[in-house]
Amino acid sequence: MEKRTGRICCATGKKEPVKYSVAPVSKEKTPKIPKLKGWPLSEKQIEQILAKEEHLRKEIEIKDGVSITFVRIPAGKFIMGNNKGYPNESPASVVEIKKSFWMAEKELTNEQYNALVPEHDSRIYAQFWKDHTTPGYPANKPRQPVIRVSYQEAIRYCEQLSALIGLKVNLPTEAQWEWACRAGQETDFWYGDMTTDFGKYENLADVQLEKMAVTGIDPQPMPKDDPWCIYYNYLPKIESVDDGLMIPSGEYTYEKNPFRLLNMHGNLAEWTRSVYLPYPYKEQDSRLLSPKHVVARGGAWIYRPKSATDTLRNAYLPLQKVNNVGIRLILED
Repeated sequence: MEKRTGRICCATGKKEPVKYSVAPVSKEKTPKIPKLKGWPLSEKQIEQILAKEEHLRKEIEIKDGVSITFVRIPAGKFIMGNNKGYPNESPASVVEIKKSFWMAEKELTNEQYNALVPEHDSRIYAQFWKDHTTPGYPANKPRQPVIRVSYQEAIRYCEQLSALIGLKVNLPTEAQWEWACRAGQETDFWYGDMTTDFGKYENLADVQLEKMAVTGIDPQPMPKDDPWCIYYNYLPKIESVDDGLMIPSGEYTYEKNPFRLLNMHGNLAEWTRSVYLPYPYKEQDSRLLSPKHVVARGGAWIYRPKSATDTLRNAYLPLQKVNNVGIRLILED
């Protein structure tokens, strides 16, 4: 298609026509979702699959009084990715988890991490106000999930723990993580879709985030009629949902997914050991390639559901230490 407009010639001062072309906008078709017989899995099928496993829980002691609980995740095939989500989640493809493995039912806590790395401090979650007697809400309580641990440090922790207990401790691959998170479901969340009330399932961005806006020298949550509230209560959230927690906590009241895992979609995103690469998925171990970016999976306490689906992928530098990414360990046979 060709259009005409005008310009003023510097030499003559007269208006002259100018031609330019407008390229047609191409409309790429959404890739077709592959078909996989037997997928998704029903609740009964999951029970039958788990019944074939010899043991379903394993307790690993790190030191006196400090242990990690793992649950058995079976092998299987599923459709990984999402052709209707963010571009880096597409195209979806059939992926096979060839071996069963163990996955921690919860994210690694400060107490568990400090057992091997005593100098680490997860510090605080910031409050939104200017006058503080304390720097913010604590993030370093023993049972809170550990944060501000880089991918490189997470891998070192896995190596230390492996040497200590004589088992192969690792971070999950992207495929292992998504298979465990989905727990047999093809929806955006193991418990439903984008409109499902997540309050009893996950710690995501809900009405509790209003408490981040505080006031006073000894800061307390702002009343909604405070004239400053509109300036500090700015985090996007789903105000119709109350999941009971404002920040990540060690106290869990949420329901477990069918594989008996807690907070896969919320609380914190979680490191994987996979290189950040375009789909279709092909496993590349970050430790072998020294990649520019590695993948963290899942949502966090400040994410709305659209940014916490089972296919969401985030890329981070291996040395980054952020306050919304934690660690969920696996044990490999």
